Amino acid sequence: MRKDVTALLALALILVSGVWLWNWSTDRAPVDQGSSRTTPVTPKHTGTERTSSTKPQGKENSTQEPTTSAPRTGLESAPIAPGQLTLMALWACAVPQPHATCLGTAWEQVESQQGAPLQVLTDRPTQAPPLACKTIRGSFLVPITPGFAATPQSLAPGSTSLIPTPHTADPLRVQVIPAQGTRLAAYDLEVRCLSDTDQAGQRVGFVLRRTVSANQPLELPAFQGLAKIIARSGDLAGSWAGSVRLTHNKEIEIHLGPSFSLAGYINQVPQEEDLSSYRVSVRPKGSLPNAAIAECHVDKSGFWDLEEIHAAAGAELLVAVSGGIMLPQTKQIMAPPGGTLMTVNFDWKAGLPGSVIVTDTQGSLLGGVEVQGFWYDNEEAAYTMVRARTSSQGLAKFASLAVGEISFALREPGWSGTQYDYIHPKQNSEPYVLKVSPSTILQGTVRRKGLPVPNFQLAFNDERGHVAWKWFRDRTDGSYLINDAPSGPVSVIVYSLDWEETGNTHDLNIPPGTTKILDLELESNTLARGQVVSASTGQPIEGAWLTSKEPLGTTLIDVEREFTISDAEGRFEGLALAPSSSWVYVAAHGYQPTTLAAGGNKLDPDLGRIVLNAAGTLTLRLEPPPGNEIWTLVERGRPQFSPDGVLVLQDRGAGSQRLTFEPPWGAFVEFYVTPRGSPPWEVVLQRPVGRKIIFVLEAEDGGPYVPGSVQGLRLSWSESAGEAATLLTTYLNQETGEATIEGIPQTWISAAVILNSKDACHLELDARAAGDLRLKVRLKPDSGHVRFIDSNSHPMSNLAAYFQMTPGVRARFEATSRNGIVNLAGASGKVRYLLSGKTQETVFTGTIQVTKGNTETLTETIDSSHNMGVHFTERGKPASYLTAMITPVGWAGSYQVKITSDHGGNTPAHACSPGKYRVTPIDGAYWHEPLTFHSSASGPAVLEVRRVGDLGVRALFGEDPLVGITISLHNQERDTDVSTWVIAGRVDPFAVTDQDGRTLIRGIPSGLYTVQAQLSSGLASVQVQVIGGSETWVSLGSQ
Repeated sequence: MRKDVTALLALALILVSGVWLWNWSTDRAPVDQGSSRTTPVTPKHTGTERTSSTKPQGKENSTQEPTTSAPRTGLESAPIAPGQLTLMALWACAVPQPHATCLGTAWEQVESQQGAPLQVLTDRPTQAPPLACKTIRGSFLVPITPGFAATPQSLAPGSTSLIPTPHTADPLRVQVIPAQGTRLAAYDLEVRCLSDTDQAGQRVGFVLRRTVSANQPLELPAFQGLAKIIARSGDLAGSWAGSVRLTHNKEIEIHLGPSFSLAGYINQVPQEEDLSSYRVSVRPKGSLPNAAIAECHVDKSGFWDLEEIHAAAGAELLVAVSGGIMLPQTKQIMAPPGGTLMTVNFDWKAGLPGSVIVTDTQGSLLGGVEVQGFWYDNEEAAYTMVRARTSSQGLAKFASLAVGEISFALREPGWSGTQYDYIHPKQNSEPYVLKVSPSTILQGTVRRKGLPVPNFQLAFNDERGHVAWKWFRDRTDGSYLINDAPSGPVSVIVYSLDWEETGNTHDLNIPPGTTKILDLELESNTLARGQVVSASTGQPIEGAWLTSKEPLGTTLIDVEREFTISDAEGRFEGLALAPSSSWVYVAAHGYQPTTLAAGGNKLDPDLGRIVLNAAGTLTLRLEPPPGNEIWTLVERGRPQFSPDGVLVLQDRGAGSQRLTFEPPWGAFVEFYVTPRGSPPWEVVLQRPVGRKIIFVLEAEDGGPYVPGSVQGLRLSWSESAGEAATLLTTYLNQETGEATIEGIPQTWISAAVILNSKDACHLELDARAAGDLRLKVRLKPDSGHVRFIDSNSHPMSNLAAYFQMTPGVRARFEATSRNGIVNLAGASGKVRYLLSGKTQETVFTGTIQVTKGNTETLTETIDSSHNMGVHFTERGKPASYLTAMITPVGWAGSYQVKITSDHGGNTPAHACSPGKYRVTPIDGAYWHEPLTFHSSASGPAVLEVRRVGDLGVRALFGEDPLVGITISLHNQERDTDVSTWVIAGRVDPFAVTDQDGRTLIRGIPSGLYTVQAQLSSGLASVQVQVIGGSETWVSLGSQ
């Protein structure tokens, strides 16, 4: 144990050690029935766990009552019978302390760091013997009995009592599911928890282990903090990691399966370098560096290996190494199938030493605080983090920092949650001064229509664009209290966690070290209601699924968690619609789904009768048949073609549909089909005949590929005439350095090869050449930097920067420094760029020419003389309060900003570069079609928009209704193929008449239409003018 303590103290981490007795039931006391004394239990070592003092963003606020060191006597506040409560004692080691005293109200026996046992009794408050250990800072007691929150509570030296507070939280249920085809008798469960920070600013972790029978779920006592739960049975294992709350615990499922392993070397290590402190860790892509799912030490030879890594095949993971004066490095990999071994090697590189002096706003030095350094790896899309603690003189020293922009943060109790600054480390540079301010207390209530909101979250956005989150749950009075709120200019945004309210923004300027009272009010969303009925019978449809949708660009996406289900009478209510969300998707088993305009909070929320047409069977035939190749439809259930090329889909309707398939080579193939007439339907799909491209990797110097140096390869391609791109992904052969992509179309394409460990290599391919292509790919060197300045030579700092080296290929994201500089690693030739502000209200675009191998800093002057102002009109009158999305043409995937017109139909004139822009209305009252305009320096662009209306059709034979007749629309004014509307998720222009011969097509743009229907007497048609904002009816029939 001393060996573990020494090692972890060298890393300045918190050590948690000891032995814990796990008492799983409240009706069995751990005492000897024939004696008033407790029965000793031989302790078992659980090892040491590494914890962090960093308080993660987005963590639940603890509901634990403050712990005090004042003496307490008796158990009046929480009567506990002897033997009903089990505690475990822990210690956190950080600074020397002569001794500490631990006292509790329950029995547990553990080992102190001197090997002496510690006993705590259940019958009365009893003071345990002092622990003679110079490294003990404080003692911790953790209740692990059901009914008590298993949250560690600290005891200051000299404390005489601690009474845990019972908690009524539900237990945490864990269900372990074995892999398919395997039987499980029992499994070993291990729970690792990193607790919340207590009142003394301490953090502590604990480990609990249990062997569990496989035929029953396991109930864990409630606890709060960051947790990782690991289940093992033989060669199978599974894990779960996340935040655990004292409230709203739900059942956690852990799927057992085979794991994979990682191993590798650190190459070119100097002989004098000591590798004993080097560690390798693995974490999911997008997570912070402290969210490792596996880690290990590096041996003296530079070799490391990790076993039992649990991740789905193809998942993106980050492998990081750090230690000594080596520059911390991160590599991205794609998880291989279970049971395999992947090799990942690192090349040793020395970083630059650096230091930071931390002061407050008055210039006073802050000693004993932790400083964290972050830098972003653009190639790996991951953050690397280093830590150092300041000396008594406020100086924090870092052994190895990257060359480039580094963000330093201070997270300590009593100071603002996050402080960021940027530096460029240089050899023998002076210490950087990081000034921080005292934290601010922010408190208040959140209400909606005068009533408290129990579940909500607050987002803090400072002037540099950094966001911090705070979650609050089960606040019956709607109150909140934040002790570490940021000071200075900050925007506070409140959101409801009940998904029925929209967030409001409040701009504040809070002086450091003060207390601010801020009461917040939420706006109510529109709650839609209506009834879903059958078109053929008029009967209500029970169990219809209604989902709220909102526009994103030119498509509609689901509003998260906004849905409802119709009852036995087909009625529904309470479907929340945000002000800009004005679409509802309706689906039911046996019926064709439909999407209709709902109107947001600007129209009547009563959607009335929603009529669904009966669905049919759609049979797809792929020619030529796929045989043994697996073609999967990308939708729920992921159905596949049979070997003879047949795929039968249920609950389909007439009209245009987009079907996306994933062929075996990893690309995506899209088909557009339009079933006509009555079901069932059958459609033949012609399989695209694509060629094969084999990529052969070379080293940077043109030499042969080094096995294991690259883990994955990604190819993006698009037709040079268009903007749409298709993404294809493949695995790289580790031994040969080759990767194969199939299904490339017989057209000219522009392509970008992106390697996981280096930047992009951009190619121009002529795919029309005969035979398969075999291409050599060499990694490109660094191409220097570009500095963006305005017309007055001032740097364009703190802007989001996007780069495109190839038309149609998704842009790479960077960020400009305070000096307006961006790294252009790997770029050459003509490079397109887009700069946007932190709120995306300004946008600048252009093109620069980069010379291959150039390492100098280029200078680009931005023209900001134009603006994106728009004047919306509808039938010659101003379109007031219209909401739309605006984006530069060619940059839809990288930049979008929401604009709203005023009473006169005018939008804000945000600064932009000269160019062509696209604006798309997303207001439910207006047609969702993109309009283009050119920016101007003189005045706003005038754009005509169309309101939407409803068209009702009644089909008759004489005076008798025609039931089950398919109605279709044709736009006469703009010669529009209305069948494409359904592809964009807007509205279905095909409908079937009900038992009264009626049908209603909602949400179509105003204009002149031809309504057609194929009757027994021939084709019947009639012209009708649809008026926006109203319902128009027309009769169609024959005598």
